[in-house]
Amino acid sequence: VRPDPAVGEVYATFASRFGDALRDALEDTAADDAEAIALMTSALLGALLGAWSLGRTPITRVYEQLDRAVDLVFDQPRTRS
Repeated sequence: VRPDPAVGEVYATFASRFGDALRDALEDTAADDAEAIALMTSALLGALLGAWSLGRTPITRVYEQLDRAVDLVFDQPRTRS
């Protein structure tokens, strides 16, 4: 794998905007918790998009997993039944 400066620049812009939007949505959350949530969701997004780009998962699964993560962050986790 070789670094591509053009891709790196686009990704840096995307990651910055994603993090800013997430932190804005968490404005009532303690700053250190908001940073932890931003880090976790950024890592999740990177892993999911990486798997998709390698053909290991369909984009619909990426959307499903991101939706689930948002639910976990903004709602309470479900209890075992």
